[in-house]
Amino acid sequence: WGNLSTHLSKLEKSGYVAIEKEFRGKKPHTMIRLTAEGRAAFREYKQSMQQVLDDLPDLGSGKQSINDLNGYLVR
Repeated sequence: WGNLSTHLSKLEKSGYVAIEKEFRGKKPHTMIRLTAEGRAAFREYKQSMQQVLDDLPDLGSGKQSINDLNGYLVR
């Protein structure tokens, strides 16, 4: 499991995110952004998840809700 900073460090080492740390006044501020490689990996992940959803038998509104959620995640 781990904490958020551990996960972010792994994503940064993999080239998926860029992390910038600074102080705003006396408070630390951390900015995290997806890199081009991170965006490409996320698109690939989304496509594989869509394929999984497409392969599911028709479950009525439950399947539609999952597809709606999947669409929301990429906005």
